[in-house]
Amino acid sequence: MSAKPARASKSASKRRPIEIGDLFALRLPGSPALAPDGRSCVVTVQRCDTEKNRYHSNLYLVDTESGDARAITEGDHSDSQPLWSPDGRALAFVSSRSETAQVHVMPVGIGDSRKLTKLPAGSISLQQWSPDGSKLLFIYQPRPEEDTKEAAEERKRAHRSGPTRVIESSLYRLDGHGFLSTVPPQLYAVDVDSGECERLTRGKAYVGSAAWSPDGKSLAWTVVRDVEYKPHDVRICVRPVNGGQVRTLEAPTGPKDSLLWTPDSRRLLYLGYEEDKDSWGTRNAHVWMVKATGKGEARDIMPELDQTCSPYTLCDCQGSPGLRAFTLAPEGNAVDVLVANEGATQLLCCRLDGGKPRVLLGGHAHTYGFTEEVGGKVIVTTQSPVEPGLVQAVSTASGGRPKTLWNPNGDLVSTLDLSRPQEMWVECAETGRKVQGWVLKPPGFVPSRKYPMILQIHGGPHTQYGAGFFHEFQWLAGKGYVILFTNPVGSQGRGEAYMQGLRRKWGEADFPELMAFVNALLAEGYVDEKRMGVAGGSYGGYMTNWVVGNTTRFAAACTQRCVSNLVSFAGNSDFPMRPDAYFPGNAWAEPEGLWHMSPMRFMDRVRTPLLIIHAEGDLRCNVEQSEQVFSALRMLRRKTKFVRFPREASHGLSRGGPPDLRELRLEAIGDWFDEHLAQARRRPPRKTTK
Repeated sequence: MSAKPARASKSASKRRPIEIGDLFALRLPGSPALAPDGRSCVVTVQRCDTEKNRYHSNLYLVDTESGDARAITEGDHSDSQPLWSPDGRALAFVSSRSETAQVHVMPVGIGDSRKLTKLPAGSISLQQWSPDGSKLLFIYQPRPEEDTKEAAEERKRAHRSGPTRVIESSLYRLDGHGFLSTVPPQLYAVDVDSGECERLTRGKAYVGSAAWSPDGKSLAWTVVRDVEYKPHDVRICVRPVNGGQVRTLEAPTGPKDSLLWTPDSRRLLYLGYEEDKDSWGTRNAHVWMVKATGKGEARDIMPELDQTCSPYTLCDCQGSPGLRAFTLAPEGNAVDVLVANEGATQLLCCRLDGGKPRVLLGGHAHTYGFTEEVGGKVIVTTQSPVEPGLVQAVSTASGGRPKTLWNPNGDLVSTLDLSRPQEMWVECAETGRKVQGWVLKPPGFVPSRKYPMILQIHGGPHTQYGAGFFHEFQWLAGKGYVILFTNPVGSQGRGEAYMQGLRRKWGEADFPELMAFVNALLAEGYVDEKRMGVAGGSYGGYMTNWVVGNTTRFAAACTQRCVSNLVSFAGNSDFPMRPDAYFPGNAWAEPEGLWHMSPMRFMDRVRTPLLIIHAEGDLRCNVEQSEQVFSALRMLRRKTKFVRFPREASHGLSRGGPPDLRELRLEAIGDWFDEHLAQARRRPPRKTTK
């Protein structure tokens, strides 16, 4: 095992441990948009309103030289998806200030915003301005009529029950959104002067991404015609702006997103990969290029890059990412793109004609948003384990360290005694793989002491831990726990083969690697072997169930929004499991493989006290997955507690759930581990008086 030494925090004695309330004081920058002249940048900034128990976001204008930042929108609502007009005089964005999300436009610096659209309640995804700045392209999907505010109020006035739903597709709901409309998302254009909206696509196909050609003559968009049975059969359609025949381009079957034209309007770029069955993301997503005429095969412009182009690093507080996963370099002969790399996300420049990518922004940071390159610089939103969110400028010519323009949390962070994780690499003798991980030690760490430890297991499973800011980890470390978090097989950032090493081997492939890390940390001498805990959410909850069913080495565990039984999970997730694809067999005729990988079959072996956390509004991992675990352990007379959150919380409770529920969740976790692992349980015997 090798470990990089942690740097001591400056003036640590004057700082305090992070508290739960600090989570709600953070201001999280995201969605950067650089002005055409490169002199200023707009970012969204999310803040929490604990009194109203919700989040708001407003737009800030940041000077790209001085770093001066000022709010250009205000109010307790959500402003998002900023897009500069081609001439840099106006800004389009989506706002909820009129209760329903609508497209707004505002002159920068000289006036108030103006609402362009008057659409029924639904979701809006801004795509692009037309090259002449007269129109805005967006994708819109209405909310089911029975779920609108007006329909609910009418039912209340009429003393009627909730709506009956007639469902004819297995994809009828989505975690965090609820029930889906039977009207698929379609492409629209709105005239900036008149506000007149035009629907550009029709039919039952789902539109996912769109782009206007630079010459203003053509539109391109992606569609999925059979979203239930062939979700990866994504097609690219092109037609003249003024109408005419729609042509479908030839490209390999697989996901296609973030459509972008080359400057000559002859070719289209998209983010995707070639795959028909794997819906779990074990393939590297790359930038592909295809001729707009449809003549000639699409090709991966970065075939030698064994990394995936997406910021997959996990954290529990992050601003919103940008609209597109990549941007064109000014010359039009290369793209700038984020890639996952060993716990970090790095910004690379990749030429369209191939060749070795050039690193624009490296280092161990989590960059989650970036802009087009203007004037030799790119603006990024990024974070580190001790910085919740920064707006930085990156020189594309000189490289080197980025320049921090704005740190909206600088005053708060300067008061906190945060710990910087130590990176570790451990070789697992059983699998033969070298695995990456990190140790977060309590502030004021004393090597001669024995500390309780919590092993944290990430979800996905094809994501990665690393350079993201984790309030929960820092808070637990501040309470005196050593936090261990790792990237075992299946994680992003280590190449495609590493990700696919977990396919059809859930639990079996990564369990020995997790335990190898635990053993390596125990060998360091500062962890108390009798006071170890394990926790995780989603797939991390699955693995927590697997761990306590296969070892009794942990004194306490916390499984959150878990998967426990893959046979029932196959049909009750918002993404139903496709037969004999990522997983073997199916739930009705060939369930053996699914049951073999289900932690439920180990419940009779569990001896570790287990806290179960799940939200009733979770549509990704249904609450019945935790119900099975709780019922089994109660029947077996094992120590367990079920903290069941209401329908207001979804699968993303720990990252974006209602503030009061996020606070209650952290308190439940802290109390559970304090009860079973805290120093108080190892107090010396009380002295007696004679």
